[in-house]
Amino acid sequence: GPVSQWRFMFQYWSPVCNPTQDDPNYIQFYGSTLRANADPSDFVLLQLNHMPDPNSGINYLGWDRTVNAASSGATVHHPMCDVMKISTFNSAPQRQDNYLFVNGKKPAGSLHWIVSWNNGVTEHGSSGAPLLNQSKKIVGQLSGGPSYCNAPAGLMKDAFGRFDNSW
Repeated sequence: GPVSQWRFMFQYWSPVCNPTQDDPNYIQFYGSTLRANADPSDFVLLQLNHMPDPNSGINYLGWDRTVNAASSGATVHHPMCDVMKISTFNSAPQRQDNYLFVNGKKPAGSLHWIVSWNNGVTEHGSSGAPLLNQSKKIVGQLSGGPSYCNAPAGLMKDAFGRFDNSW
């Protein structure tokens, strides 16, 4: 549906690690306005129609438009719309145009960072998650990829639209 009717959830995480549980104490907002988009990097920037209360505990991320690959980092995401998960990488992402994964699939857009995970993966529903560099700044947004839990090594990768092309 239109972004003016989308729902946004914050602080949606599990109070325990194993098994994960849906924490009912999340904060949600409805509605946003489109501010920018870029197809080559599979990017959309939305502004919430209502600002979070300054005392809500919601944290904000900065960004970095560098063309240099991060040395390490993470993504914070919601696989299959589940509670928050964090996946990490400890080797520099590849700066790629029109990347083709080993399974023959191509991510949306054409300008990506290709990340090889060393801990965790992403799954459907994680799209749009921020790629954070070693300074915890956004350098990309999840476009897609073949990774999934217990995937073979060749599929433990994902493509993130490069933020320097997005914004």
